[in-house]
Amino acid sequence: MKLIAYVPGKKFPSISVTGTACSLNCAHCNRHYLEGMIPAQSPERLIEVLEMLSKQGANGFLLSGGAREDGSVPIEPFADLIRKVKIYSDFIVNVHVGLLRESTLRALKTMKPDMVSLDVVGADETVKEVYHLDKKADDYLRALKILDEEGIRHSPHVTVGLHYGKIIGEYRAIDAIKDSKSIKMVINVLIPTKGTPMEDISPPNVDEIKKVIDYTDGFRGERVIGCMRPRKGDYWEIERYAIEKGFSGIVLPTERTRKWAEKEGYEWETREMCCVF
Repeated sequence: MKLIAYVPGKKFPSISVTGTACSLNCAHCNRHYLEGMIPAQSPERLIEVLEMLSKQGANGFLLSGGAREDGSVPIEPFADLIRKVKIYSDFIVNVHVGLLRESTLRALKTMKPDMVSLDVVGADETVKEVYHLDKKADDYLRALKILDEEGIRHSPHVTVGLHYGKIIGEYRAIDAIKDSKSIKMVINVLIPTKGTPMEDISPPNVDEIKKVIDYTDGFRGERVIGCMRPRKGDYWEIERYAIEKGFSGIVLPTERTRKWAEKEGYEWETREMCCVF
């Protein structure tokens, strides 16, 4: 039996097309996660970044960034460049999008990335109170359907406890993903992040997270535990439980999980890339 340990690191870095700028300042992030990405706010700068990554031996990258006021990520200026990257290089490309404008969809069809990552939210309250958007959960579920209809390979992400540590829309989001043509489902868990409105919020407890993991049963594609999750204390049990439930991989599994899995007869395969691959 084989498990995949995803270790992105320098081989598969994240690039932000907006630098540290974001119009939403979501309550769980507040631009914090943008600070850890490589800034590339123009196609010219992205060319420089990709040349650097090529010299470093990278095998791909995540193209992401902060959102505009309507929840979309401004990837349009990079469409032609990414199309050429896919034609003339061996880079594996994952594009992380928010809500889809018509122009966003056209850009994705031009780019032809290897995968599109999409955060799926199932509660209107979360869209309003966490993302600060005047939108509905249906807008996120519709984006999932559009990717299906356009035949664009996609890997939806669900963050357990995104609504200030409460579970209120996760099951609806998972239902939509089960009904989709998604390649792989990624389960994340809220991390109370310093400098955000949620820094003192407690994430859902392990038993609550296990129930969400249980609910992913029946999904036709692969399931993985993503990079965003607490790891201290008994939260390592999320990893163990996911393996027992048939999840195929974990991003940066804890040493405790690695040893437990090996004792149970599993073998680890390390992939230096994003977990959607």
